[in-house]
Amino acid sequence: MTKKTDEFARYSLAEKQLCDEAAPLLSKLIAKVERDHDVTINELRVTVERAKPEGPWGSVTCTIVR
Repeated sequence: MTKKTDEFARYSLAEKQLCDEAAPLLSKLIAKVERDHDVTINELRVTVERAKPEGPWGSVTCTIVR
């Protein structure tokens, strides 16, 4: 397995785990926000940035795409 293929496989597995674990919680949160603000969210982008390379997540930005 080449390094590039190995990296793709790691990211693919990480993406699947993230989706599997986050989707139920995120779905509930999105439904609540939609009800609270009378909006429909079809696409949501989440960007995360580390505070420091070795540190925990420093900031999270959520953008509703219309």
